[in-house]
Amino acid sequence: TMAATDYEQSETFMGQDFFEPFRWSFHTAEDPTHGTVDYLGYATAAIQGLVNATANRIYMGADHTSIIDSGAGRRRTTSEGGPRGRPSVRIMSRQSYNGGLFILRLDHMPTGCGVWPAFWMYGEDPEHIWPTWGEFDIIEGVHDANRTMTTLHTAGGDCDQAAAFWMYGE
Repeated sequence: TMAATDYEQSETFMGQDFFEPFRWSFHTAEDPTHGTVDYLGYATAAIQGLVNATANRIYMGADHTSIIDSGAGRRRTTSEGGPRGRPSVRIMSRQSYNGGLFILRLDHMPTGCGVWPAFWMYGEDPEHIWPTWGEFDIIEGVHDANRTMTTLHTAGGDCDQAAAFWMYGE
C-alpha cells in the first residue's frame, strides 16, 4: 500500500486565473459523439454566463433556458449555420499526465434531459487519436440520473473487468 507521503501536490487549479489559455483548450468543434450541443469558446461562454472563476470557486455550465429546435430531431452541423444545439462548455487540459492523484471537489453537478457532465481522461498521440486508446470516465452523469458512474471504455472489447466491483456514491 502507498502512504500519503508518496504523493506531493504539484499543481492547483483554483482561482481567478483558472481559465487562462495556457492551462485549457476550449473545444469548439462539433461534438465528436454527435450530441445536440454547441461547444463555445471562452469569450462567448463568459458573456453567456457559462464560465466564471473567482478566488474560491470555478463555475462551468450549460445553457438551461434555451429551447433547442434541432429540426425534427436532426442536429445542425457547422456548415449549415446556426446553433448546433444547447450552448455548453468542454475544456481539455493542455498538460499531459502519465500518472498521479487527481482530486476534484464539486459543489454541484448538473442533471436534466440531455445533460451529460463528466470528468474524464484519455490517451492519444498523432497516430492514435481518441478513442483509439480508450477513456476512463472518473465521473459521468447521464440525463436525470441521481447517481454518477465511473466507466472504463476500451477498444476491441478485450478488457476483462470480471474482478471489478460496484461502488455507489450518494
